[in-house]
Amino acid sequence: MPQVVSLKTYRALEARFNALVLRVEKLESSLPDWVRADEAARIAGLSQAILARERKKPETILVFKTAGGVRHLRSSVLAYNEARTINRSRYLRKYLAASAGQQ
Repeated sequence: MPQVVSLKTYRALEARFNALVLRVEKLESSLPDWVRADEAARIAGLSQAILARERKKPETILVFKTAGGVRHLRSSVLAYNEARTINRSRYLRKYLAASAGQQ
């Protein structure tokens, strides 16, 4: 059975949470907009070879530049990750629905 916390405890946790959110936002705002290919691959959870292949696709949402080495726009790598997650969940729902229909 869940335990009920006091209002004082809740307010203290809320204040700590809000302080943590502000700290994370401050850290995120200090990150560079453009990242090297190895950092982009790490963020996306891909190998550099697969990232290069994804970058070459005509419908890619990865924004990159090649002046002075390949650099990716951090926000586009994060958007790519989000799109992959959405597609994976959509695929999983379709697979589970098909599996349920076969039984």
